[in-house]
Amino acid sequence: MTADDRDDGPVTMADLVAEARRTRKRAIRHLRAEPELALALRRVLYTDRDAEVRAAAAHRLGELDLEPLAASLAGSLESWLVEALGDHAPLVRDAILRALAKRGSRSAVTAVRAVVETDRVWWVRRTAVYTLAALAGADEVPAFKAVLFDPFWRVRHAAVKVLAVLGARDLDVRDEVIQAPATPALEFLRASWGPVAVEAPARAATGTSLLPAALLDPDPAVVTARLLESRDTSPVALVEMLCDPHAPLRILAAERIAESQDHAALVAALDWLEEPRVPHVADTVEYLLDHLGDPALAIAEHALAQPTRTGAARWAIAWAVATHSETLYDAALERARTDVSLRRFALRLASNDELLAWADGSLTDAIAIELHERHAYDALLALDTTHHPAAAALQIDAAARGDDWARVEAALADPHHGPRAIATRWVVRTHRQDGTAQLRDPDPAVREAALTADHAAALVADPDPWVVRAAIEHLVVAWHGHSDVPATVAHAAQRALASTDPWVRAQACRLPITGQLEQVIAALADPDEMVRSAALDALEHAQNLDTRLRAITASPPGGANPPHSTSGSDVARRMIHAWLHGDALPAVATPPIVTTPRAPRAPATVDHRAFGRAGFTVAPLAISGAFDLSPAGLRTAADAGVNLWFWEPAYDNLTRFLHPRAADHVITGSYHADARSIEADVDRALRKLRRDTLDVLLLFWTRSPARVDPAAYAAIAHLKRSGKVRALGFSTHHRDLARTAIETSPWDVVMIRHSAAHPGIETELLPTARELGTAVITFSALTYGRMLSGPHAPTPADCYRYSLSQPGVTACISAPRRRDEVVENVDVLRTPILAPEKLAALREHGLGVRAENQRFNALLRQPTRDAAAAARELLATELPPSDEVVQRPLPRPSPARTARTNLGKTRTRR
Repeated sequence: MTADDRDDGPVTMADLVAEARRTRKRAIRHLRAEPELALALRRVLYTDRDAEVRAAAAHRLGELDLEPLAASLAGSLESWLVEALGDHAPLVRDAILRALAKRGSRSAVTAVRAVVETDRVWWVRRTAVYTLAALAGADEVPAFKAVLFDPFWRVRHAAVKVLAVLGARDLDVRDEVIQAPATPALEFLRASWGPVAVEAPARAATGTSLLPAALLDPDPAVVTARLLESRDTSPVALVEMLCDPHAPLRILAAERIAESQDHAALVAALDWLEEPRVPHVADTVEYLLDHLGDPALAIAEHALAQPTRTGAARWAIAWAVATHSETLYDAALERARTDVSLRRFALRLASNDELLAWADGSLTDAIAIELHERHAYDALLALDTTHHPAAAALQIDAAARGDDWARVEAALADPHHGPRAIATRWVVRTHRQDGTAQLRDPDPAVREAALTADHAAALVADPDPWVVRAAIEHLVVAWHGHSDVPATVAHAAQRALASTDPWVRAQACRLPITGQLEQVIAALADPDEMVRSAALDALEHAQNLDTRLRAITASPPGGANPPHSTSGSDVARRMIHAWLHGDALPAVATPPIVTTPRAPRAPATVDHRAFGRAGFTVAPLAISGAFDLSPAGLRTAADAGVNLWFWEPAYDNLTRFLHPRAADHVITGSYHADARSIEADVDRALRKLRRDTLDVLLLFWTRSPARVDPAAYAAIAHLKRSGKVRALGFSTHHRDLARTAIETSPWDVVMIRHSAAHPGIETELLPTARELGTAVITFSALTYGRMLSGPHAPTPADCYRYSLSQPGVTACISAPRRRDEVVENVDVLRTPILAPEKLAALREHGLGVRAENQRFNALLRQPTRDAAAAARELLATELPPSDEVVQRPLPRPSPARTARTNLGKTRTRR
């Protein structure tokens, strides 16, 4: 157990069904590896409502070593992970891919290759590239060559890295790759195998933009602000903005196009669907088209009439199915018949016979679901489900409904839990078997299926928390309202009242209380309100309890506790005393949970630096909440002396942590360029942080002088004058832009990239900032982890020290993921300055990191290294980007523009 969780008590299997997400994640991480945990994690992976929890389950399944415990079960983990690869959350798909890479099962290669080829999220495809390399290596060279044409450069770069490793140790692979058609990525790769690496050639822009010059500014926030002010832009020209990484800009463009109802623009937008892997664009276009209402019919007709436009047809078929547009059914079916890739979206339109004809391996499960929903049981039973256990389970249900009991009973021995559980449920509920044998099944899904009221008492102590919940529910249904119960049920109720799962304890209170009266009384002081309420309700509705209650409360309140007393029994006794004497129940009926507050620890004494001319000082290391650092990690940083925090509204843990820390300083910002939106962001931050003033407001990700020119400063200067903000600034990667901005306007602070690999600000910005009294906050000191690789690589702490050693740097931002990283990084505060010889060594190392050829040389230094191991190293260092993990939904359209209000809800493929 890590220090992050040490003060939270032991974990139990019941924590997997806890209401709090953090509790479930903690249990996933720390429960002991055993077969019961693996089976429980399968259920979490398939059913938990929270994507972060499902991702945590996938990670743990990748780490479990069950060979000593259950060799046969260990082989099932890969199949569970592959079955879950269709999860709608990219965070979960990424976690599953990493787990498959750890487990190293070649049975997953086909599924992983499909993710490489089709997933819409670039960082999921990148992970899939590395996973495919870890699982199959040189066997998948054709797939890696295809990735060199991926529309996103980071995915192409992943393929280059993999092929570089493979080609370094296998000349046949190198020859095969070199024969491919020339692309910039391939030229870059070829150079990595030669004596000198060269920079990748820039791609020439294709086509001419239809946008006016004012909307071609490199800063999308500036473009958004200008577009808000003008309505003269052609809707057709706005189509190119639908792929912009800046969400406000692409959404505004989509809204303007929708408002225009311009047929040419809407048809042009369809072209984006031909390459859905371009980041964000397919979701934006589908959002636009889905919410057009009736005008979308003409666009769908156009899409279906284009024989070479598969992406457009995919949307049109799905739209026709979701909106029941029968006039499109024939055209949609015809396209699906001629294009195999479209059939999945047209299943609802096809006849039963046609579905059977379409049932290749990739569609079998989806076709089985469709036939089952139609109650087309004969057709469902005709499917070949040999390698499709989910479809086979539906067949068992169909067989039962058709009275084919021989087939159902045969499925009781099926090696997969799905068909076995369905068969069990049918034979038990139709009383063909009593389920006794299935109650001993090693799989909890089968045990739960075998549950009846007669057997439920035996499973209250089951190791699986879902089985326990189902068992107590059976008991409540069977015995609630009875005056007495058999001894087995009473014993089960007593065990349930002692459960670590509060939901189970609450349900147990609904059973007849005669045999467990003392425990129900003790439950009145349970730490969980749900249990206290259930216990009180049980006592209020119980009959003839006065005699026993008087015995329990023989001693007056405040006296000695009775023999059965547990923590909280005195509270229960006072309640019962009032009850028996006709007094009002005391307010203590729902006692507050008493916790021992953590004793405040005095922060370590560190040397502070003046924050430019803003009038306050800060510790030189700032901590970002980007990776949802745990409360324990945040406390560790504060105890070490950190008093400067980088915050955005999605950083939930940091938000809660900052509420009582009014003396600490917060850096936040806005991605907008218009004054109204910026002020709205400020007001939103003040409300969420419960503050009257923001210490630092930055205009995030500045790429254009227009974003920070004197007019831009003047538009928001009133935020300082009104006291809402103490320091105004901006973040950027551009040194020249930053220097010019602070020379022409009184910006208080600049946040800019700086590391030993990117030292340009040391001569091009810091001297000017020192002269003007402008604070400088640096970020990317690790260069996205690349500074930490290669021979003689520095520690993260020394990378931060390098930046803090430069005169004029006020603070450096660190974004730790775990508490152990915090512990390492905050050591910077004790000694923030490096010795001159250490600075020189880091500069030399940074030169190597900066050059792409040096990065490839580092990758190829050991030409005989194992390609799978290299891919796993890349997986460990290239994690999902923090700004992409939490994907915010597109805004809901106004009712006036939504003719079909349920359209977004009926679509299931996103």
